[in-house]
Amino acid sequence: MKKDYFKVVKNFVLSNKISVFFTLIFTLQFLFAGRIWFWSVFSVIPPIFFTVLYLTWLLWITVKKNFYGLSLLLLCLPFAIYSSDVTIKHFTDQPSQDSTTVKVFNWNTEFWEFNEKAKFFQFLVEQQADVYHLQEHILLNKNGYFIELDDQEELKSIFKGYTIVKKTEFLTITKLPVVKSYLEEESYYLRVDVQVGKNVLSLYNVHMPVHINTAILPDVYKFAVDLKHRFDFRNQEFNKLIKDIKSNTNVFYISGDFNTTRSMGKIHEILDLGKDAAYAGDNFFNATWSVNDIRVWRIDFNIVHNGLKVLHYKELNPGSLSDHWAQLVTIQL
Repeated sequence: MKKDYFKVVKNFVLSNKISVFFTLIFTLQFLFAGRIWFWSVFSVIPPIFFTVLYLTWLLWITVKKNFYGLSLLLLCLPFAIYSSDVTIKHFTDQPSQDSTTVKVFNWNTEFWEFNEKAKFFQFLVEQQADVYHLQEHILLNKNGYFIELDDQEELKSIFKGYTIVKKTEFLTITKLPVVKSYLEEESYYLRVDVQVGKNVLSLYNVHMPVHINTAILPDVYKFAVDLKHRFDFRNQEFNKLIKDIKSNTNVFYISGDFNTTRSMGKIHEILDLGKDAAYAGDNFFNATWSVNDIRVWRIDFNIVHNGLKVLHYKELNPGSLSDHWAQLVTIQL
């Protein structure tokens, strides 16, 4: 009886090799991404890869008319959605005259070493946002060390009528009255609470540490040790942010560079806390970061409290100013 069972399984696998292979990929990706440190080596794979892989599998099954393959395909659909970053517009939030509208601009500026300084600030000012979340407000010297900037007076002259809150690399610039700024906390985010009508809105400006350093290669041992260290450290910082948000009784807006795609797993814990603003946009596929002008990764996210309305989401091309595209989001509360 036992031999017959194994024979059936063996015959099934051999007769459905392609579908079993795809099933294995999607299952391991779902189980290991963001949970097992060594799986970070696959983090370079963009989410669109899993979308294309799934559609290729669907096409193959359609041509072959494979019933068992179709069953496995449907079984893996939630896993494929989990690792993909396809956003079909489905928010139906309608603007209300009784609510306050807030426009938020999020952008990783890629250090502040300007070849086009006037163009840089023009790009910022023309957005006319109520809140600016900017990351990498620092310089990088030739030895690879970060240098904090002291340019408050210049910023005040450009953003007149705004309050400027700075912490290490983070800049939160807002027209809204600041209730409290959390500057002393050691974390990879800056929290600023602002007053919006009768509500206090907690703004989280985030930049999580990078998960991988390929410059260490070809020293595989050092690369593995570093990969494990980064994995543990990132988990610590993500958990610190999640704990802060869960203990916060205010409505919130979280945005920044998470150095994480949906296919890397960890961002789902943040996305589960609110609304992904990208679903209010018109893009079928969102991408905010590019390498050599290849833009297939979304690592910058905007997560909005479930009690707030998301009216608009747009990704903006900064040209040569940064390797990150900016995001402009309109909410109401």
